[in-house]
Amino acid sequence: QTHGVSWLCALLQQEIGGILADEMGLGKTAQAFGLIKHGIDTGFNNMLVVAPAALVFNWSREIKKFVPDLPHYLHIGSERVFRADELSNQGLVIVSYDLLVRDSANFKKISWDMVICDEAQYLKNPTSRRHQIVSELNSNCKFMVTGTPIENRLLDLWSLVNVIRPGLLGNKRAFQSLIEDSPSD
Repeated sequence: QTHGVSWLCALLQQEIGGILADEMGLGKTAQAFGLIKHGIDTGFNNMLVVAPAALVFNWSREIKKFVPDLPHYLHIGSERVFRADELSNQGLVIVSYDLLVRDSANFKKISWDMVICDEAQYLKNPTSRRHQIVSELNSNCKFMVTGTPIENRLLDLWSLVNVIRPGLLGNKRAFQSLIEDSPSD
């Protein structure tokens, strides 16, 4: 985990972003906390964590347990903040993929210092609304956290990398042509 946090922090300092892909139970969330703490220590004020709805409260519980001095805002329920200027003053914002899509107009107005997408396999379909919204977020650095980076095909990996660094692996068609099996003679 220590090496993972160091690696993530190095990526953050270079504003590259990255994918943390470890098996379940190896402490990906703890490593993400280390990255967030490093971001705060280096002056980051606007950070966003996007997670499945079932994990939003888990993120809050884990923060209170492991980083109790880390203030955070859960963007949930009918009482949630709806103005971009108020949302951008929250420091660390935690939101579900569904509410991010629903409230995307406000989230896209903010210049995020860092975006972390937990269970990033939720973004593997490049035509999905959630993939498009996360891709459109204005951020210096995006990180994907997943235990299943490639579930069924390499194109899933292209989708995640394309959110972090658009065009790094070429366009979808070019990438597909590189990974297609050619018939052997």
